[in-house]
Amino acid sequence: MPRHLMKNIAIIGGGWVGCHLAKEFSKKHNITIYERNSHLISEASLINQNRLHYGYHYARNGRTRQLCRTTFHAFLKDYGHLVEDIADNLYAVSQDESLLDDTTILTIFDEWPHRVVYAPWLDNTSCAIATPEKFINPLLAGEYFEALLSPFVVHEEIVPNELPFLQQDYDLVLDCTNNFLLEPEANCFFERVMMMLYTIEQPLPFGALTYIDGELFSLYPYGDGLMSLSHVKHGILSQSASPIDNYDDHNYDLHRLKMEEHAKQYWPDFDLYLRPIASVCSTKAKVKDKSANRMPVYRQQDNFISIFTGKIQGIYAIKNYIERIINQA
Repeated sequence: MPRHLMKNIAIIGGGWVGCHLAKEFSKKHNITIYERNSHLISEASLINQNRLHYGYHYARNGRTRQLCRTTFHAFLKDYGHLVEDIADNLYAVSQDESLLDDTTILTIFDEWPHRVVYAPWLDNTSCAIATPEKFINPLLAGEYFEALLSPFVVHEEIVPNELPFLQQDYDLVLDCTNNFLLEPEANCFFERVMMMLYTIEQPLPFGALTYIDGELFSLYPYGDGLMSLSHVKHGILSQSASPIDNYDDHNYDLHRLKMEEHAKQYWPDFDLYLRPIASVCSTKAKVKDKSANRMPVYRQQDNFISIFTGKIQGIYAIKNYIERIINQA
């Protein structure tokens, strides 16, 4: 690219969005990543059940299902070396707690690859469905992006009053902190979330187990022989309008007890297979939306763009959006 067409781009935040944009735009432009932590892929990008979604998780939101389905293979092409297969990756429907019944769920899944499986080891369950979704290993992702992008990284926290200076120094400033830098949008809120990690004591009857759709739980791989437990209700430590309100002390043992007790109502053999080793926490930004909308949201002022997305796979829509702006400049 001719030098007069190259842009100087600042990327604030080295999570999945920031790293993907840096990888793509560094091919043609000058990139600087500002990351406040000592390594890339940290905070909620690390402490999460990192799924390569095909859409099964989002029965209540068609746009999010479409986003997942249309980016699934692109992600495998770009980041297949960071993705692991899951044998018997199950979605299960509760008999009395799911917001949608099994017939509705199976109708939504009808055109996608899946199979209904016999799972006698589950209680209070209408059906269990095996899907081809995969696990994005966050530890491998961190190592990969560190090796690839470390020449572009400045380990420094950017605060709001520094933004005018960045806007002067760069052609484009991209806020990839997921609503943590600016005053949050009115329809955004923050959850301090706890996830439990377990060692696997004996071979599991599944590779992953996620109950849909409602205030239910999920058991999902975390890499290095670990399994994670998350819970839509009992895993939430606090909710607030600002991320700075989320760092109070919490009764982690009580939350763990509630998460495990609920999981055992569906899988009574829980304790025979999993041994707890640690609780881990992160703060997530979410949009107020009962349908579980996870589509990217943008805010722009001059050459500053703030990006907010609830899904890793939103990176493709975000890259296309930013690329159009660069090409129009």
